[in-house]
Amino acid sequence: MVLTTNAYGQKSEFKSFTKYAQQQGLSSYNIKKIFKDHRGFLWVATQDGINKFDGNSFIKYTHNSEAKHQINGADIREIIEDSVHEKLWIIPTQGNINSISLLTGNVIDNIVIPYNDPEGWSLTMLLQKQKIWIGTFTGVKIYDISTGKFEEDIKPPVNNTKNSTSFEVGKMFEDSHNNIWVFYCGYGIVVYKADSKKIIKEITLTDLNDILKTGNFRFNDFLFNSPNEILLATSQGLRKIKFDENYNCTVINNPCDGFDKINTESVEAIGRTKNKVVLVSAQSNLYAFDNNSFKIHYYKGNYKRFRGKLVEFRSLYIYRLYRQYCMARFRAGSQFF
Repeated sequence: MVLTTNAYGQKSEFKSFTKYAQQQGLSSYNIKKIFKDHRGFLWVATQDGINKFDGNSFIKYTHNSEAKHQINGADIREIIEDSVHEKLWIIPTQGNINSISLLTGNVIDNIVIPYNDPEGWSLTMLLQKQKIWIGTFTGVKIYDISTGKFEEDIKPPVNNTKNSTSFEVGKMFEDSHNNIWVFYCGYGIVVYKADSKKIIKEITLTDLNDILKTGNFRFNDFLFNSPNEILLATSQGLRKIKFDENYNCTVINNPCDGFDKINTESVEAIGRTKNKVVLVSAQSNLYAFDNNSFKIHYYKGNYKRFRGKLVEFRSLYIYRLYRQYCMARFRAGSQFF
């Protein structure tokens, strides 16, 4: 899909939200991520553990929970589902990797992460076959589930800027060719061969139109528009990257032609509804892109900022809300336009 639109003729709509905070059973008001497993349960990662939500109530997993729900660490940064072993893997900023059984709901793994740097905190995580890639403040570590051991750390690209965020890993994903894209906040994007860990492509911050030139370009979210086309939500706007099997890349820094605001302001998250409508949360509005007419529609809502991954849950759409310290859900309806 090409996100091209005219700025005029946009429609806005106010939406009411149902919000969930500590009063409704969350372990913390500071929500980091929301994830839905294949059984339909929501998992809400917070600054104080993780919460399982069935649509009515929460089960808390914290450092102080009962033994079967006790995890190591508090500030949960990532949740990934392991369908082979029927587990959820979770990782905090500081602490060990834990896994939770999707069959029993009990915590079953507690894996110590070896850090040689006192600032090597964990930020994100990716499951690739039997290996867990861990993005940290200082690079990438890999844990082999089959052997129960950590491999040699991933070699980062050469970077002469020496920024404090040079090798801080904001996001990672596996593409349709089974290679791994690593997003370094102070450098750009590096694509690695998953098996050999060799670098096969680099996309620098200059390529991504780093307007602020602070060396701190945040990669907040991503969405595959097709197997070889990615939409990126960044701290400096929406970006689009097209690539072929040889990783010849085209970077489009103004995918919303005629609506430059989304190309330059911080975009917190991007998602797609079951109706193939792309939702983008940026600053004070939640925008919807029509897949056919390329019109923009936006929800003004009564909150300062929408933030976090869009999750569909029982015909409702779930976001976490920035500066409101909660998660919220709303019904988008069958027609956006």
